[in-house]
Amino acid sequence: MENNTVSQFETIMKKYDFEIERVELNPYYISFIIKDKKENKENFIKLCNDLKMENKLPFMRKRKDGKIAVSIVEISMPRKRNDLKIMMVLLLATVLTVSLDFFQRYNGIVILNKLIGRQSSFLIDFLEYTLAFLLIFGLHEIGHKIMATLYNIPTRGPFFIPGIPGLIPTFGAVIFQEGIPRNRDELFDIGFSGPFFGFISAVAITVFAVREAVPIRIGEFQSLLQTSGFIEMQPIVNLVAQMIKPVGNGYTLIMGLLGFPVWLAFLVTFINMFPAAQLDGGHMARAVFGEKGHKILTIISLLLYTLMGFWLMALFVALTWKFEGHPGPLDDVSEVSTATKIKAIIGLAMFLLSATIIPLTF
Repeated sequence: MENNTVSQFETIMKKYDFEIERVELNPYYISFIIKDKKENKENFIKLCNDLKMENKLPFMRKRKDGKIAVSIVEISMPRKRNDLKIMMVLLLATVLTVSLDFFQRYNGIVILNKLIGRQSSFLIDFLEYTLAFLLIFGLHEIGHKIMATLYNIPTRGPFFIPGIPGLIPTFGAVIFQEGIPRNRDELFDIGFSGPFFGFISAVAITVFAVREAVPIRIGEFQSLLQTSGFIEMQPIVNLVAQMIKPVGNGYTLIMGLLGFPVWLAFLVTFINMFPAAQLDGGHMARAVFGEKGHKILTIISLLLYTLMGFWLMALFVALTWKFEGHPGPLDDVSEVSTATKIKAIIGLAMFLLSATIIPLTF
């Protein structure tokens, strides 16, 4: 790098009160070895905002010798894309797969409606079933998008993923992030926001599902589990049921057509919040436990996936991770805030409450 460029960056570093110990030059970047102090976290955010205007990106890392280095590299801004057409095509395709799934299950839904004393209406049942899926999985990605926008990180999407009618009608949705969180707090928030929004929306739909549920003897329910394709709900559903419609000893509740969207929503939340690789739980784990902790938790998650019967998920995580780790935020030195630690406890509670006893097997 040219001397005037080095001098320019040094001036910017001093502007934000970084105490520079020495400068190291490289053909592709410049590194400033700085004094470790508490104020570096907030100052680094200001530095990021300043350098972004010049298409530059700083990284703060702790070296093996314990020194803190801020390295500045040049970046190219992502080109703007018009994804509206592909987003609409995928949304319509997802509506189609959810609709076909509803049609395949409708005879069972009619029988279920009779069991709970609900009048069957094809149109109303169809709208409830379809909107439940789109709302839960759509809000999950919107949660990510809102948080990324708050932190000035460009995103693309959401892109809905069509599923397999009769099995999994939708695989949810994804957004593509075109920026890097500035610190561990931001990395955690972006990972946490999606499951949180999805969890809250699933709880809201659970309330409606529980209100129309009817009590049934546990013995009869166990028989239905074995013979009629019924599934046992997650702890959070049972908790909501106990609060809204408690039943006597020896009884449980049987839910209507919203039961399956709710069950699948919490299943996806549970699987997605494992502290592994690039999953939402992986982002959260990387933020709280750092690079080494994230690798250990990813390996543990792969073992748990396998033991619980989530073979495809274990394979997917293993193939996408490939033991390469997680890049982390721009500032991978500063610790997470107390607020983030509290949200981590909330995330753990969401994970446990969404635990799915009966895995989806293939």
